[in-house]
Amino acid sequence: MKTGGRVGGSINLDFKSCAIFKDKFTKVRGEILEQSVAIIAELDHFFNTLNVQASASQPGEDFMDKWTLFRKTLHGLPEFKSSTKKLRRDVHKAIGKRNEYTHADLGFTNNQPEITYKKESKFVTAPIDDEILDRDLELFEKVKDDLRSLNISIQKHKK
Repeated sequence: MKTGGRVGGSINLDFKSCAIFKDKFTKVRGEILEQSVAIIAELDHFFNTLNVQASASQPGEDFMDKWTLFRKTLHGLPEFKSSTKKLRRDVHKAIGKRNEYTHADLGFTNNQPEITYKKESKFVTAPIDDEILDRDLELFEKVKDDLRSLNISIQKHKK
């Protein structure tokens, strides 16, 4: 969104642009949460393919537990360990971003968009713009696609 000008390195939006940005934020947050569900499904498929016992996917389950089990399982597969190093980092990053977006509140200070979310035991406020939203959504789509590719590779390797 190229409305408004840059002030101090962040976007300065007019009232109408704030409403448009809020709509985009809401849409992207929904898409990120949907991608999170798809990522959990791919992780469950990964566990099922390898006959690894994982907890059933529940709406409020701890995504971090699945990532820990995913990481440990990959360490036991030397043929995939080195080729999945970036994927392991990306899954971990997606988990953090999911937690941010799940509990994020969008606000505007001097018409500059920012999100507030809880990180560990404190609240964090950070600027946000179109580029950040697009980049975060791309991360989730990439992680889902990479997990799907890994699952296909593992199935071929098992045959």
